[in-house]
Amino acid sequence: DVKDINIKTTNPRKYAAASFILKMLVKKYLHEDIFGIKLNKMIRNTAIDGGQIVKCLEGYSLELKKTCLQTKLVDPLNFIIDPYADSIQSAPACIERAVLTYDELYSYDWENLDKVKFKKKVDVRRGESIRRQTSFGEVEVYERWGLMPRYWITRNPKDEEIVEGVAIISFSADEYGRRIVVHKVAENNHPKGYRPYELLGFIPVWSRFWPRGVVERLIPMQVYLNEIFNDRVRYGRLSRKGIFVISRYAGVSPEELAHLYTGGALVVNDVNAIQPLPIPEMKVSAYKDEEVALEWSRKLTGLHPVATGEELPSSRPATSAVIQARASASTFDLLRENFGLFLQLLIER
Repeated sequence: DVKDINIKTTNPRKYAAASFILKMLVKKYLHEDIFGIKLNKMIRNTAIDGGQIVKCLEGYSLELKKTCLQTKLVDPLNFIIDPYADSIQSAPACIERAVLTYDELYSYDWENLDKVKFKKKVDVRRGESIRRQTSFGEVEVYERWGLMPRYWITRNPKDEEIVEGVAIISFSADEYGRRIVVHKVAENNHPKGYRPYELLGFIPVWSRFWPRGVVERLIPMQVYLNEIFNDRVRYGRLSRKGIFVISRYAGVSPEELAHLYTGGALVVNDVNAIQPLPIPEMKVSAYKDEEVALEWSRKLTGLHPVATGEELPSSRPATSAVIQARASASTFDLLRENFGLFLQLLIER
């Protein structure tokens, strides 16, 4: 929670008052940004999607009607980066796609805003056909942070030095098609050149930028359970309708037999020409497949009943419950430590 964020000084005797004042200022900014609600969304999205990209930048707030620190949760489908990058700061560049309304666009101090043509139907996420229709229209804005030649800024071809900068453009629609409008090309004004993005990851994956979440880890278990449930449905359908062995010379076709749902009569040459095919009963051990899959899922995620607060069966040994509690605690400790390091980087940078 926001109240758990603390600031410590390296010299308590000399800078104790300064650290206290800085702590109060940080909490004031976080409170204005409704950081507590966004913090809960970060945790939820990280557990489901595997990660959450957070953008922290100073800008004009339409709600507070003033310039302040703003934290934005970026959709991963609207964020373009090298898929093998170790981090956002080490990648050559990253691009964010944003869909802005009229008020949001004109809240920025950008150039060429009068050349923007708004569209009434814009894709909410990149690569998806889900469109949001508005009365006043919206516009696609692409914001690139990363390395670039200095002549992009100075327009002098001799300036070939590579610097950290930002380039902001928008795609406007007119009678001639899509048109690019350049709004800003400038050098990154951060003292250390940090980009305003940080990634909160659930479980990092080697040689892959995007982490792995709970859903991705449980996909094999879900496929296995889907196969079990489909087999149960097919077995139940066969048990209710039955399978019959029909003699070639019985004088009745399988189509005629299939139409007898509510009763009827069939004319056959021999009574023994139609015989039901016996379907064996499903083994009792087959009904434990769900329990096995559930146990595997708990071992993968560390969410044992002891950690989730479920009522434990009386037959479970106390030693087993203690082992599960320790395993869950170690898993949650790693996630909590990772989340704390992310908040530390976000606030420091």
